[in-house]
Amino acid sequence: MKKRLFIMFSITVGICAAYVWLNHRDVRIINAVRDSSVAVIVVENFPISDSARIKWWLTNKALLSDKFNIPAEEKGGPDHFVIYDFGDGYREEGSRDRYCLSNVPSPVNCVDKNTLMVVDRNRKGERSFLIGNTVYLQNNKDKSVVRSKGENKNEN
Repeated sequence: MKKRLFIMFSITVGICAAYVWLNHRDVRIINAVRDSSVAVIVVENFPISDSARIKWWLTNKALLSDKFNIPAEEKGGPDHFVIYDFGDGYREEGSRDRYCLSNVPSPVNCVDKNTLMVVDRNRKGERSFLIGNTVYLQNNKDKSVVRSKGENKNEN
């Protein structure tokens, strides 16, 4: 009985440690490019939890203008951002659904469209975060972020 309890405890600790590690790795921005009103960001080591992903965005969005010359929205920059996983790296366009970056020489300038998060603004001017099928909204007044009710695509 003690052996079984120790094994279960060890597995639980291992899963918790992996979860914490996956959410706190340094995210590496591989590339960012602006096409008209959309900015595409390609990253490695993106957090796995929704809250950590949103926190990363809120903390690092200024880095886009500093490092990648994508102006902030208030300064004429895009209001729609798509964050893709770098995954297997740059690929040729091929037959898969890929996004090809204009600032990387072709033919090996595309990444698989593995969307990690979409950051947008809704009609009310609230910042929205789409992660999987879940939408989160950032309140304009107090900047709090809450899960949107009734906008989850899995709900009937």
